[in-house]
Amino acid sequence: MLKVFLIRHGQTEWNVEGRFRGRCDISLSRQGVEQAHRTAEALSSLRPAALLSSPLKRCLQTAQPLADCFGLTIEPTEGLNDADFGDWSGLSRDEVKRRWSSEFARWRRGDLSLRFPGGESLHDAKERIASFICGLEERFGEDDVVVCVTHQVPLKLMACWLLGEAAFWHLHFEPASITVLRRTPRLWQAVTLGSAFHLKGLL
Repeated sequence: MLKVFLIRHGQTEWNVEGRFRGRCDISLSRQGVEQAHRTAEALSSLRPAALLSSPLKRCLQTAQPLADCFGLTIEPTEGLNDADFGDWSGLSRDEVKRRWSSEFARWRRGDLSLRFPGGESLHDAKERIASFICGLEERFGEDDVVVCVTHQVPLKLMACWLLGEAAFWHLHFEPASITVLRRTPRLWQAVTLGSAFHLKGLL
């Protein structure tokens, strides 16, 4: 069965500060770099057919130790990009709540019809990540392994696609955590969601 390892990028300073990151191209923190190396060590026994990543710097930096380990070139892939938070990008939760109280309340409910001011809707982002995952079936064989580096919101939306919209706020993906999907003859299944066993002392 085709297996897909989905990795959330390592920690950034904006993660610590609780800022909406979206398409802002920020770097990993020192801890995030260490998390990326730990993740590569944890997956060093894999022999993936490809290594795909969101085109943003924090994901490419997380992917680089994996590329070095696997001997693969990173493929920047728009389907793995973060949600476009538009005008919320770079702001703290409190700033957003003050300026867009009703939209923020919808965000906290996991309302996928929410369109971020100046950005995209959660529904559109969900369709993008679902289309990306389904597209892997056309490119790779049933015995292949593919490794992808992405962001927390796409991972949450992937879970909504598999499990229903209520999953959005019931799942959390730590920085540099590992999620595994597999394609059976009938459907996609989640094998592991947000495993952080390899990050002891770094969370």
